[in-house]
Amino acid sequence: MRIGILLHALFYALVLWKGSQASPYWMGLLLGSGAGFYWYGYNLLSLRETDTKLRGEFGSWTGMLSSLATMAAPLLSGFLIASVREIGYPLVFSLSLAFFAWAFLISQRLVTNEESELPAPIFCRRHPNWNRVLLGNFFQGIREGVFVFFASIMVVMATGSEWALGKFTAVNALFSTVSFFAVGKLLRWYWYNESMLIGSFVSTGAIALFLFGQNYRTIMLYGIITAIFTPFFLVPFAARVFHVIDEAHERYEREYVVEREIVLNGGRVLSIIAFISTYRFLPREWIATYLLLVGSMQILAVLILRNVGFRLKKSF
Repeated sequence: MRIGILLHALFYALVLWKGSQASPYWMGLLLGSGAGFYWYGYNLLSLRETDTKLRGEFGSWTGMLSSLATMAAPLLSGFLIASVREIGYPLVFSLSLAFFAWAFLISQRLVTNEESELPAPIFCRRHPNWNRVLLGNFFQGIREGVFVFFASIMVVMATGSEWALGKFTAVNALFSTVSFFAVGKLLRWYWYNESMLIGSFVSTGAIALFLFGQNYRTIMLYGIITAIFTPFFLVPFAARVFHVIDEAHERYEREYVVEREIVLNGGRVLSIIAFISTYRFLPREWIATYLLLVGSMQILAVLILRNVGFRLKKSF
């Protein structure tokens, strides 16, 4: 995880050094490698430091804190860029670099667990529930690949303003924070299937708004709806994935984490390639239809995972 934080810091250092001349390939290499190291460590620590009873609440708290940070950061960066355009971007990237340096120092307080066994080959286990988890994460990756950046690009294209993007992100993060908090307080494991279905169906239905227009108001409404209902899907989805890892075999938890990330990111890559092809070779009127098709992949992920065993004691 520390290597991931360091690579993210190097990414921002490269942007500060080279500016607009920075190679997108080097930027992608640093950011992608950093994300791989960081999320491997984060997911493995989360798996080991939580148990089945606490994972739903843990997921809601991390989602809520992430949403709070997401709400504050765009407002600050958008304000700085709009106010002091000459040094706005360098200032924002300098702050980002400082925050990653701070995170690296905080990570020194984490206790290191020594591994006594070498990693085993990946994709060699035949646990039936785990195969369903991988397939579900692949379909979820297809949805995330485009939608992780699409709304932000649409805002910039519709308004041409970084400040508008900051307000859009902050409003969505506010609703997401409230939703994560409510899900963490109210959701129980025996409602997981219903919660995932509601979250996936409503989030997919919100994409249909783009069929009627792609202006700022439509994008904002889409963002608010998905911010409210995405936690209904994400919290039980992540909890169920971790539960299956526990259920499958504790010895291979590292391998399971890596396999899941490979499949999830494989879906994201496929989704982005398909989006680029659609944007280049098909009429613009097809974009909204393509987005609706890709967004519905989350529903497939739920239908696959809802039949995964989730046997818990009555005390839970």
